[in-house]
Amino acid sequence: MIRRLVLALVAALTPVVFAHADTVYFTSKSEGSLFSFNWTATTSGTIVATPVRTGLLSPSGMALGPDGNLYVTETGSNRTGVITRVQPSTGASSLVVSLPGTDPAGVTFLPNSGNMIVSSLAPDDSEAGIVLFEVSGWSGGSASANPYTASLLLNGGAAVAAGPNDTVFVSNNPGYNGNVLGFTSGSAAPTTVIDNGFGSSQTAAPTGLLVDGSTLYSLSIIDGRLLKTDFSTETPTTITRATLTPNPFPSSLTMLSNGSLLLATADFSGKFFVVDPLTGNSTDFVVSGAGQVGGVVAVPEPASLVLVATGVAALGCMARRRRGGLA
Repeated sequence: MIRRLVLALVAALTPVVFAHADTVYFTSKSEGSLFSFNWTATTSGTIVATPVRTGLLSPSGMALGPDGNLYVTETGSNRTGVITRVQPSTGASSLVVSLPGTDPAGVTFLPNSGNMIVSSLAPDDSEAGIVLFEVSGWSGGSASANPYTASLLLNGGAAVAAGPNDTVFVSNNPGYNGNVLGFTSGSAAPTTVIDNGFGSSQTAAPTGLLVDGSTLYSLSIIDGRLLKTDFSTETPTTITRATLTPNPFPSSLTMLSNGSLLLATADFSGKFFVVDPLTGNSTDFVVSGAGQVGGVVAVPEPASLVLVATGVAALGCMARRRRGGLA
């Protein structure tokens, strides 16, 4: 009898449904904190984030390390830049490395060597300087930072991303201008990946970069242009632009587990956009109290297992039949 009940229950269960969900982490420069919230395809309206780590110094860029920790760029007084490691589940933090005389903005990890690359804003919008640093030994207690582009002065690196074969992409960003450069190594001359301008394949003041496989996504805080560049064709194409309001436009981005792009704004509105990279269609929601958002990282949660309740109903039906002598 029990065997018949179990078989009936299993047969009545509808197919398993897996739901995409992500834990989204973001830094708030104005609040000096790292926050998190849960995202699903139904997220809308206004939501509230949970503090993960407080007491940070103007946190800006952020990346998920190969070890599962979050790495945050901070800037203290007198342009004393530091990279801080934060454990997502506990909020515990530790110093990775100091970068005196810098204003670190972006951070990423080279897929092959495993070293960390940090971009730094120049002292001001018109003064060039060393703005890319390579950090080795970041996972232990003896991290060492050295200029990545020792022979080349850039105009400030608001964002940095790593691609195949340890290619480094950086937003060479002086004020409202700026382009995106690509480096195959610190000693090699860079190539211009995306030109400066307001055309359909150009960018102005790029502040967000993201590499996914063979695609580079770039985001302009000036005109909201979200570009997609395929490494095989090296031709940037616009995904979306005018639909991303308010102004200033979104400034940082990450990829969600369903393949959509999540864009964060730095205008104190707390507004986030979810953009389909194939169609450019977007939705938005607001995170209350987010302040001036810096970096954003999405970490996929384990797929949710959903079993429709018809199986339970079938079990109840079998029980009623048994009580009625129909079994």
